[in-house]
Amino acid sequence: MWQATCFEKNFRLYAQRVNLKSFFELTSNIFRLLPSHDRYRLLALSLINLFLSVLDLIGVAALGVLTSVAVQGSRSQDPGNRTAAVLRALGLDGLEFAQQILFLATLSMIVFILKIGLSAFILRRTVQFLAYRAVNAGLTAMEKILTSTWSIRGKMSSQELAYAVNTATNYGVIGVLGGLAKLSADLVLIVVMIVSLLFVDFATAAITVLVFGLVSLVLNKRMRKRARSLGEEYFKHTISLNQVTLGTFLSAREIWVRSTADYFLGLVKTQRVHLARIDSEQIFLGMINKYVFEITLIVLSFFVCFIQLSAESPARAAATITIFLASIFRIGPAALSFQQTLVQLQTYFAKIKLSISFIGSLPSKAFFDSTPENLTSDKFEACIELKDVDFTYTEDANFNLRNINLRVEPGEFVAIVGPSGSGKSTLMDIMLGLITPLRGTSLISNLDSKVCIKKHPGKIGFVPQEASIIEGTVRENILLGLQSHSVETLVSTLKMVEIHEFIETLPKGLDEFLGEGGQGLSGGQKQRLSLARALVTDPQIVFLDEATNSLDAETEAAISESLGSLKHRKTLVVIAHRLSTIVNADKIIFMDKGKIESIGQFEELKKLSPKFAAFAALQSL
Repeated sequence: MWQATCFEKNFRLYAQRVNLKSFFELTSNIFRLLPSHDRYRLLALSLINLFLSVLDLIGVAALGVLTSVAVQGSRSQDPGNRTAAVLRALGLDGLEFAQQILFLATLSMIVFILKIGLSAFILRRTVQFLAYRAVNAGLTAMEKILTSTWSIRGKMSSQELAYAVNTATNYGVIGVLGGLAKLSADLVLIVVMIVSLLFVDFATAAITVLVFGLVSLVLNKRMRKRARSLGEEYFKHTISLNQVTLGTFLSAREIWVRSTADYFLGLVKTQRVHLARIDSEQIFLGMINKYVFEITLIVLSFFVCFIQLSAESPARAAATITIFLASIFRIGPAALSFQQTLVQLQTYFAKIKLSISFIGSLPSKAFFDSTPENLTSDKFEACIELKDVDFTYTEDANFNLRNINLRVEPGEFVAIVGPSGSGKSTLMDIMLGLITPLRGTSLISNLDSKVCIKKHPGKIGFVPQEASIIEGTVRENILLGLQSHSVETLVSTLKMVEIHEFIETLPKGLDEFLGEGGQGLSGGQKQRLSLARALVTDPQIVFLDEATNSLDAETEAAISESLGSLKHRKTLVVIAHRLSTIVNADKIIFMDKGKIESIGQFEELKKLSPKFAAFAALQSL
């Protein structure tokens, strides 16, 4: 009951095996959410982290030479001795035995401490950088969604869109990009340590590579599929939990009357139990890696020590074992981290692939300014025109708008009426540029609708069927992001929609805080605020989408009177269910089954269109 049908369809489409191609596509989509200079900064931080692996090599080499000197003693100075050659290269051959030991020990300690300190510093900077970039990526994703056409945006439910903006971008930037940077650093460290072992003992290096390689391959093969499945389940149940929770709160009155709270608590519990299971399995997958690698380290160390002590001289065996242990206890954590990061990336990919792929498919070019300030233009003409417009919903082949040609002149009062599902809102959305027609053009002021809205912000007002009240003050709800309006403008607008007297009774007036959904406001008061929001910029065209249908007769009459005062002063395009509110319209567009059946004035349509006459008769008109 609470599942979004579009979610189910899209999830089945995208719930497929992550291959190399999809990996690159997904990563590329995440990168495109970042500005180019941020991509270079991330690359620079990653390269610095990679070069720090060289310090590990220096520290391990110094420790190996130290061990060789300590074991061989004075023999380390003998001609032809490999250790003697290293000491000469370092300029230590002239020092006393104790001084050599002290220098090498100090060098090894300083290098390891420096590596740890620099790694911690770079890690902190990288995490901070990615965290703030995730904020910007979320804003970029939200801008792309807000500036996309309604038909594209409608492919995702509101919960999926919220997940894409807030959760998927975080997982993508911090989880995926951060994970890839960490993966590369771990890989370079492993390679550097293996190379150091190759110079000391080829057989030992080969065994180390073989053992850790096989363990990693087996773990990755066993866990990859499960990690991916858990990620897909997490996405599915997170969306479902948000949907059922929001739906429960929105239906709180009905649930109270029916005493069915236990049923909805059960729905929430079901989703939370699924998420708890997923969380526990994800934690367990990470712990399995840890335990397997710990066992591998112990067994491999014992085996190498046994082989070296059996086949080599004590001095050479001691030096080789020391370098091996120093390397392996750097390789081990790096290999563990590498494997855990691989598992996490599989999970992240599954969690975000639908959302990031959707965001990546949206056009990058924004059609709207984020905060329009200039609300004046001397070149705006309050006319609307549709030329040869065709539109069909892909999921509803029976719905067709074909060859629509329509012009609304400046100052006209045009009403769009028809049965439910006849295409009234679709026609208005095409006019507003929210839906792009398959063929033809939608013009406002002789410009493409989207271009016009960008060029003339504030010249077009819109009142939805259900008023949306944000958490904020009365002033913030009316301005809805705009800044350049005086108190006098706000007051005159509130008087126009006849809600000023009510606002004055509030303790803080325009600065009174309105809670979620405008709790405490009546339906009529919410709708009046919505109307004030549309009129505060003094628009020349006002669109109203069944703005009075949910109101009582008295409130509807009052708001209709307010709108009537705008007739011929502004261009009005009204979707109406109650024909009594539009009998005086200059032009009525009657729609049925996605087609414009007829256009004319009220009495004219009753004579010309039997369908309209029957529609009007149902309302006793």
